[in-house]
Amino acid sequence: MNIRNKLILVFFISVITPIVLLCIITGNNIKKDSLREFDKSANAELVRIEKTLSLFFDDIKENTAMAAGNSDVEKADKFMTSFLKEKSVKTMTDFDHTAEEQRIIDFFGEINDSHKNYIDVYMGTKFGGFILENKTMEIPAGFDPRLRPWYKKALLYSDKPALTKAYKSGTGEAVIAVSHAVSVKNDILSVKQDMSCLFRMTA
Repeated sequence: MNIRNKLILVFFISVITPIVLLCIITGNNIKKDSLREFDKSANAELVRIEKTLSLFFDDIKENTAMAAGNSDVEKADKFMTSFLKEKSVKTMTDFDHTAEEQRIIDFFGEINDSHKNYIDVYMGTKFGGFILENKTMEIPAGFDPRLRPWYKKALLYSDKPALTKAYKSGTGEAVIAVSHAVSVKNDILSVKQDMSCLFRMTA
């Protein structure tokens, strides 16, 4: 290699090297800035989702506690509708209801109608009675609400609402149930909530 070519090579290296280093440094800085912005944005989104979920669950817990304190609900007794001795599938329309029981059913219906994401509002009594506002829902023979997770869990939290894990309802929806003990009677009121609304709220 002659002197001319050596000079060209040296010049090329002296020009290219700083450019390459500058690109590497700039690229690293851009990467770091992008990661910081991503972390900042992700944290802000997580805070938003957490607040949304907190408000959502606080609302349904407050409604459940309010419903459990209703005077008619507190008067539920052993004469309420029971599916324990039934030998086949039944609905609420297959039974005659006392005036007291009908007031509870109507009250549950008002709650359900005013909350579009609620699937069912229902109640299980310590005697095995089961009341719900859904008149057409088929209840299996021998159904005992005292064996259901929402009933058992609420008994452990007699002074506050209890939240079940998400599960698949009999009609195929992903749901949760929020339950609350009624007074000190071991009767449990529960609200079944459609989980799909959570996906819409946090999307």
